[in-house]
Amino acid sequence: LSSAPLLAQVQNDIITPTLAALAEDDAEFRGILYAGIMLTEDGPRVVEFNCRFGDPETQVVLPLLKSSLLEPVLEIARGGRLGDTTLEWSPAAALTTVLASEGYPGSYPRSQAIHIPESVTDDPDVLLFHAGTKFDSSGLETSGGRVIAATGLGTTLAQAASKSREAADLIEFSGKQFRKDIGWREFARAEQSAEAG
Repeated sequence: LSSAPLLAQVQNDIITPTLAALAEDDAEFRGILYAGIMLTEDGPRVVEFNCRFGDPETQVVLPLLKSSLLEPVLEIARGGRLGDTTLEWSPAAALTTVLASEGYPGSYPRSQAIHIPESVTDDPDVLLFHAGTKFDSSGLETSGGRVIAATGLGTTLAQAASKSREAADLIEFSGKQFRKDIGWREFARAEQSAEAG
């Protein structure tokens, strides 16, 4: 979750200088550049850069993209620029909860049976992204630390969070763990704003 001032700070302090440094070194970048950013007391800091979409970050962003991603990606691949490209975004909200295996990010058990109820798979406001899963003769099982990401959609962030967390609660596998505090800063901001009223 980020505010317009925070996005501007990340753009001005991290993204623009990074791209300028690459161009200065004759390494002009074309493609997908993912910046893993952590918010600290001293402001946003870079954890990592990847030349791919971030996982699970993309799983909360792309469901809100109304326009095609194909055209801008093809334009970049052809050597073009994105300056004239306009992406159309849904005004909806999304929130993603990652279900992880017990012990992750350390060692964790594998081959735990996964049950996903139809109430989750049939909900149009819930998208499931499989990560550490596999099918075998006995059905769907865990095969990694980050198992499934449940993205909830709603007209408000609170609705999206409710959908995401409800799905996370309903999906079953032994040792399942997930954070219940995703979005807390935004919820606290909204509560303060309402109290100030």
